[in-house]
Amino acid sequence: MSGGFLALQQKKSREKRKLVDLEDAFKEADKNKDGKLSLDEWCDVLAKTGHENARQEVVEVFRAKDRDMDGKMSFEEFCGQKSRYELAFEAIDKNGDGFVSRHEFKKICPNLSKEQREAAFDKFDKDGTGRINYKEFCSMLTKK
Repeated sequence: MSGGFLALQQKKSREKRKLVDLEDAFKEADKNKDGKLSLDEWCDVLAKTGHENARQEVVEVFRAKDRDMDGKMSFEEFCGQKSRYELAFEAIDKNGDGFVSRHEFKKICPNLSKEQREAAFDKFDKDGTGRINYKEFCSMLTKK
């Protein structure tokens, strides 16, 4: 039993070290120290690691990693972890259908009047479906 426990501790220690190494690499790549990587900073990372790819390929990978669609790559996105926007969206989307309904939206803004809430919801529901998808949610948070 103690051998299994020791092996588990060693594995956790290795994983923690890998995460620290990734964080160090991320911080080094973040030239302007804003806590996120721009497309240019991402291109520099790839070039330094010997990944000379066509600009379009780099842009596609960057966009795929930029899951909150703010035009930058957070550390969580860099590591493949869920971003704070994804976690927030999942917390609000109580039924897990991939959309925020009017009812779910009401729960996150209880201090707004019905008119204010409806106006806000309609503003964020850009495609007019009566529900807010993840892209609309990110736009709402980043004011794009």
